Amino acid sequence: RDLSNAVLAGADLRGANLEGANLTGAVLSGAKLSGARARKAVFHGADLTGADLKGVDLSEADLREADFTETNLADAGLRLSRAGRAIFARADLSRAGFEDADLTRADLSGTRLHRARFVRSRLADASLHRAWGTGVRFEKCDLARIRASQARLPGVVCAGSKGADSVWEEAELHGADFSQCVLNGAEFSFAFLADARFVAANLREARFVEAVLQRADFTRANLYQSRLTRADFRHAKLCEANLYEAECWEIRIESADLTDANLRQTKLQEI
Repeated sequence: RDLSNAVLAGADLRGANLEGANLTGAVLSGAKLSGARARKAVFHGADLTGADLKGVDLSEADLREADFTETNLADAGLRLSRAGRAIFARADLSRAGFEDADLTRADLSGTRLHRARFVRSRLADASLHRAWGTGVRFEKCDLARIRASQARLPGVVCAGSKGADSVWEEAELHGADFSQCVLNGAEFSFAFLADARFVAANLREARFVEAVLQRADFTRANLYQSRLTRADFRHAKLCEANLYEAECWEIRIESADLTDANLRQTKLQEI
């Protein structure tokens, strides 16, 4: 079905069968598509701003460069979808499922991600600036160079993901799980990371300047040449952590556990 460049703004398409339809460049702003079936549909460059796509099946759909600004995508299924450079700014992705999806360079700034789940998905160079939600999961995802500054994602699970050079500056990440993540060069300065887990994470040359890391678990983490200036490690676990040549100026480490940590050539100065 060819609906490319069709103007369907505000249309009522609830429950419609759009499987395999070509909606390239279509205008669907404000349209009602809740419960629609759009598996393998093509929305390349389409305008879906403010539309209601709650519960829509978008598995294997082509969403590249589509605009979902302020769109309701709660409970949507996006398995194997291609959404490179798509815009999801301030959209509702609550409980949405992305499995093996491609969101390279996508814009998820200000997006609601409550209980959204990303599995084996590519989010390299995506923006999650000020994204928010609880129960969010990024399982074995590519998070390289994502920009998640000022995001509010308490309890987010990123275990096993790769996020080299990712930016989490000033983010609210209380209780987050970054265990076994590759986070070399990541930026966590000024972030709130109390009770977070970085067990066996690669944090080579990562930055935690003035980060709050109380009770955080860095057991066996690699913090080689990391910058930890004025970070708060009170009651944190750093057992067997590698702090070789790390910059630890004016840090707080009262009651921290440094059992068997590698402190060779560490630049350490407590407040």
